[in-house]
Amino acid sequence: MTAVGEGLAANLASEASKGLFLIAKHHIGYCIHFRKHVENFHTELKKLESARNDALGREERARDNNQVITEFTRDWLSKAKDLIDDAQELKAKTEEHSKCCPNCIRRYDFGKKAVKMTTELNKHITDFKSDNFSLPAPPLGIEFYAPKIYTDLQSRREVRDQIWEALKDDQKLRVGVYGMGGSGKTTLVKELGYKAEKEKLFEEVVFVVVSNPPNVRTIQENIASQLGLKFIYNQESDRARELWSRLTRGEKILVILDDVWEKLDDNVIGIPSEDSHKGCRLLITTRMVNATKEVGVIDLNFHNQSKY
Repeated sequence: MTAVGEGLAANLASEASKGLFLIAKHHIGYCIHFRKHVENFHTELKKLESARNDALGREERARDNNQVITEFTRDWLSKAKDLIDDAQELKAKTEEHSKCCPNCIRRYDFGKKAVKMTTELNKHITDFKSDNFSLPAPPLGIEFYAPKIYTDLQSRREVRDQIWEALKDDQKLRVGVYGMGGSGKTTLVKELGYKAEKEKLFEEVVFVVVSNPPNVRTIQENIASQLGLKFIYNQESDRARELWSRLTRGEKILVILDDVWEKLDDNVIGIPSEDSHKGCRLLITTRMVNATKEVGVIDLNFHNQSKY
């Protein structure tokens, strides 16, 4: 072997020896520095427990302010709980081991696990993002208006069933409920709207009182707020386009317009027409039958259905 070859072999052997020494030193350190590793592990565990408790308290305060935590925060809290549970289990085992006679193999095992767990705990603490904690909760929709006690529904079971069947029929995109003042129209559609959302007949149900005279801007704002839509523009015509875009996004949405006194122009409000989108359905209550022209009507006064 030449001098160059011998030198190269010696260098390789030296480097290999250094590598093996460092690896051995690293692993022996789990045993030699066992107490230090365990102390660091306990410190990070306490930090994560404190961070999680702070986050849970912040979640409670967010709820008090009508906010909901983000999906990121929800996932962070869930993983924090799992990590803390695992860490508590490891802590109990290391404390039990400390009471026994020293055992190098077990010290090595627990020391290695403590270092690994310390890294995971520290990473999860630093992953927390306080600026992405919560968002304003969407305004309540039909559940806010739904009556808690339904007093007159037994006597109106037939008409209630008629409305329900109409809502289930995807071909009936516009349904009107006609009746005199005090005949129970509002109570009936509130109950059915609530039921429709709970039974997933519609993904979202919006309830808006129109009254007389109708105010297009107010109607637009009430629909938008329940859908979590914030208008960019100020003009009613621009808002109508924004609302139309939201209502045609793909979900099945039921818009309930209560106490309508005259025929409304859906396009002016921003409600999609029957031809443009079949995902948005409209349920109207009125005491003025002319307000429901070209809409399938269920008559509370006579319990029959007609077409105007």
